[in-house]
Amino acid sequence: MQDPEELDYLAYKWFDQRCCGILGGSRVPGDIIRDYFGEQVALYAEFSAFYTKYLLFPAVLGTIVAIVQFVDSLESPVTPAFGILICLWGSFFVQAWQRHEAELACAWNVEMFEASVQFAAGTVRILLVCCAANLSA
Repeated sequence: MQDPEELDYLAYKWFDQRCCGILGGSRVPGDIIRDYFGEQVALYAEFSAFYTKYLLFPAVLGTIVAIVQFVDSLESPVTPAFGILICLWGSFFVQAWQRHEAELACAWNVEMFEASVQFAAGTVRILLVCCAANLSA
């Protein structure tokens, strides 16, 4: 059963932050979400916040490239450089997320996080599966 007081506290900690927590340095209350909803939901919330924060760089860079293309031409030399930078950013993002995921696994005392990707009807769904460690022994 859902506890309204705990949900209010969670909503306060999660959503009552300046600038949506992106620029203010605040983060998703992963431990509170984990305690209430479980590891899977907490990991999803952490991934969403992490991805949103890391998308700031390509968004700003993409805006600059779009302005340069509009002013100069669509065949600007900036476009291939943008593609290369996005490829490098993607590589960096994956490594940073794996590091952050390992930190969460250690902090939450879970054995492993298993990610599986499903391809269905042209869409990609990422399922994050957590196996909790039996530490009560």
